[in-house]
Amino acid sequence: MQQQRSETVVHPVIDALEGRTCSFCEKGKLVQDIYKGNDAVICDVCATPSAQLW
Repeated sequence: MQQQRSETVVHPVIDALEGRTCSFCEKGKLVQDIYKGNDAVICDVCATPSAQLW
């Protein structure tokens, strides 16, 4: 289950990927979120992470 964060993370990788088209489903956009407890950029349609920070 994903958790929403009220603040955004500043990180060059997340900043560079956010807003791009998902390379997995090609229908969604990449948005900043939490994935398995890590800050990440995930697809707003298929929820696949493109990058996550540990």
